[in-house]
Amino acid sequence: MCLQDGEVRAAMEHLIALGHTRIARIRGCSPWSTGEELARGFDELCRIAEEHGIRDTVRSCFGGTLEEKIAQLRSLIAEGYTAFLVVLSDESPILLDAIRKCGRRVPEDVSLVTYESRGVSAFQNPPLTTLEYDYARLVSSALLELDHAMNGKETKSRIIVPGKLNVRGSTGPHVS
Repeated sequence: MCLQDGEVRAAMEHLIALGHTRIARIRGCSPWSTGEELARGFDELCRIAEEHGIRDTVRSCFGGTLEEKIAQLRSLIAEGYTAFLVVLSDESPILLDAIRKCGRRVPEDVSLVTYESRGVSAFQNPPLTTLEYDYARLVSSALLELDHAMNGKETKSRIIVPGKLNVRGSTGPHVS
């Protein structure tokens, strides 16, 4: 199993350093999302929030359809959430539009971190702060493990590769 590691921590610590305390993580539930993967991300989110004393104001939401995710986003904005880690990439332009339709500006009122979508994220208005997978490292690590397995060598049960935070224009200081 190949996994990214540290991406939730990188995003959370960036948002917390900007003064955000009401942070929500919105993610879809795809057919290939394992319970272990969902729990790992949620556990890491809670652990980081606890370390910073904001556990009571951090939420993690799951949605299936785009409409469900937009409804969750609108509800969280109405509740006063000011920062979002959205575990989606291709839907980011639609979520930016939903934030604007709530009367909020990115990054002046709401900070947004999404996953990298090459050719899209850097060209949004504002350019999106993203978490990026190191696909080359994931693939090379997986191929090495496959080679080990094919040659009767011991293999790892999982491969964990660090993610990277690309700070662009969609995150800013929390303003009361």
